[in-house]
Amino acid sequence: MNAFPALVSQFGLTYHNEWPTDGRVSKAHLNAWLTALRRLLPGVGYLWILEFQKRKSPHYHVFLTTLPDPETWARLAQAWCRITDGTDDQLWWHGPERGENWIAWDMGSGSYLCKYLDKEAQKDIPEGYNRFGRFCGNSRGLEASPVNIPLDDLDQAQVDQETGEIYGGQTRVIRWLGRLAEKQTRGYSRFRTRAQRGSYTILQGARAYKQIEAYFCKLPKPPADATESPF
Repeated sequence: MNAFPALVSQFGLTYHNEWPTDGRVSKAHLNAWLTALRRLLPGVGYLWILEFQKRKSPHYHVFLTTLPDPETWARLAQAWCRITDGTDDQLWWHGPERGENWIAWDMGSGSYLCKYLDKEAQKDIPEGYNRFGRFCGNSRGLEASPVNIPLDDLDQAQVDQETGEIYGGQTRVIRWLGRLAEKQTRGYSRFRTRAQRGSYTILQGARAYKQIEAYFCKLPKPPADATESPF
C-alpha cells in the first residue's frame, strides 16, 4: 500500500492443461515473462505472489504500477503463452478479449493482500512438487512512498551536538535542489529564478532527493577512526 509509484493493477499468470512441478522451471517462466514486461513497459514496478490453486497448479498474481492497456495486454498474454507453450484457449483466457485477467486494483489499506499472503493453503507445496523457493518478490525500483514535508516546516536548521554539523532548513534544501537543477540544465536553474516559493513540491523534491542520495552513497566512506564528518 506504500509503494512508490503506487501499485494500481493486477495481472494473473495461470497454467491450463499442463504445468511444471519443478519450481525452478515455473520460476524461469515467471522471470522470462517479467523480462518481457520490462521490455514492453520500461521502468514499471511490480510485486508478484505465488499460490497453488486447488487443482495444484502454480499461479502468479502480479501487481503493477501501470493501468491496463489493451495493446500491451495482448502482447503480455502472447508472451506468457509463448513462454509456457500455451494453447489458443490460454491466450484468450489471459488476453483483453476475455477482459478479466488484467484489472485495475486499489490496494487500499493492504489488508486483503496481507490476509492473502498469510493463507496457510498458499504455503503448502503439493506432494511431489519441489524447489519453489520464495512465494513473493518485487522489482528493484519499487520503494516506499516519500514522506511529504512542506518547506514551511523546515524553517529551522538543526545542529548535530556531537559533530557540529548543520543540516536541514529551507535554505539548505533549496540550495541542494538548485545545484541539482543547475547541473541538469547546464547552469540555468528554474528553482532559483522563476519558481515561486510555494512551487517547490515534494514531487520534484522526491525525485531530486533520490539522485542526491545516490550521489552521497557513492562517496568513499571515512576511515573508522575519523573524527570529522567528510560532509
